[in-house]
Amino acid sequence: MHMPPEASPFLNLRLLHYWVTVVDAGSVTAGARRLSIPQPALSRQIRTLERAIGGPLLERLPHGVRPTDAGEALLPEARATLAAATRSVNVARASLRLEAGALSFGTYSSLAAGALLPSLARWHERYPGVSTRITGFAHGELQEGVERGLVDFGVGLPPRAWSGPMKPIAWDELVLVMPASEPAPRGKRVDLATVADRGWVVYDRGIGLSQLVTAACEHAGFHPRPAVETSQVDAAARLAAAGLGVALVPRDNVPLELRGYVRTLARPPVWRISAFTRRAWSPGASAYIDILREQEWPARPRRAITLELG
Repeated sequence: MHMPPEASPFLNLRLLHYWVTVVDAGSVTAGARRLSIPQPALSRQIRTLERAIGGPLLERLPHGVRPTDAGEALLPEARATLAAATRSVNVARASLRLEAGALSFGTYSSLAAGALLPSLARWHERYPGVSTRITGFAHGELQEGVERGLVDFGVGLPPRAWSGPMKPIAWDELVLVMPASEPAPRGKRVDLATVADRGWVVYDRGIGLSQLVTAACEHAGFHPRPAVETSQVDAAARLAAAGLGVALVPRDNVPLELRGYVRTLARPPVWRISAFTRRAWSPGASAYIDILREQEWPARPRRAITLELG
């Protein structure tokens, strides 16, 4: 059954505020003084609320007003509604001031566990009241996740044909991890093609690193032959150091105790880290990007090969 407008359950908060003020003041005249509005205008607003409710809410007395039975039933709910509305506004304002709320962005698991760690630590030092919600995506899914609004913004490879705001952040470098049984040549850079015939620790195709490693190897003239497959970047470095194959790992994801097994490549494969969003940067996104840009990032290596994925 169609409900007429005057019986709608959706009430104007201002009308509730006016009515509660009149109840608390004890009269329409006193309520008008508190609200700094003319008494006739306040009386009209009260009548509008009563029409919306469907009956009288105030009993007019010789020297004031008091709530009717319907008014007594409405009063605690009206107070709770007004208090909830005030809390909602305060929470939203605190979020805009970065005093509350959540920072929501998407990235790759390798970045979240590697290159982004210093910025995340700095964020929580600077904005302790704002939690962080990081959603992991594969390379091809990150752009879609931002487009669909699943996250506020993305941090990863710059998407192609992106119409929204985008800011370059830094370069990430892939390094070669070799078995512990093979000592690293001092000061000598390794040509990636020299390990073309080796077994490789490769990444699950569901993560973006798989495509980056394939692109780096193909640039060197070969396709990596899988010996072990993993979805964990940390595990790839450990498996390579243990002798199960060679691996390309983002520099910041190599565990400290395995840095001795890293080989510097003659043509280091690098890829651009960028931040991008749909229409405009939110206050949280802008603040986080400022922190990212404060971070000391390594310069793009000499003779580097830039990896780009479609």
